[in-house]
Amino acid sequence: MNQLLSAATTQAEHFVGNTFGERASYALSHTGVGMLIIFAVLAVIWAVLAVFKVIFAGKTDKKEKAAETPEKKSEVVPPAATPIAQAPVSASSSDEEIVAAITAAITLMREAEGTTGTFRVVSFRRTGGARPWNQA
Repeated sequence: MNQLLSAATTQAEHFVGNTFGERASYALSHTGVGMLIIFAVLAVIWAVLAVFKVIFAGKTDKKEKAAETPEKKSEVVPPAATPIAQAPVSASSSDEEIVAAITAAITLMREAEGTTGTFRVVSFRRTGGARPWNQA
């Protein structure tokens, strides 16, 4: 403990006769050295991570290719569009058709993504906004 106190007093005595500029210069030089050390360590960490990326990038690509090879993705081909005569419909049947169209779109999207499992439509409600996609 005495060595710490003697070191502190020795360093304090070093600044007793110095001007403010000399003390500021000493402090700035120590700050600069500290910042230089920090950035040097960060550069070393960055370099290590870059080397890891090069080493392990080839291994993950091989795994991804192996996973994609046995699996053949089927493309969803929509049926040819046929003209349908428009019949007058009431508001309730129009809403049911909209719900059916939305449900079919969600199902096709999930099949295209390869998502498995079921889903349940809980509710639909109109927002009454002026945007065209809300007027469907």
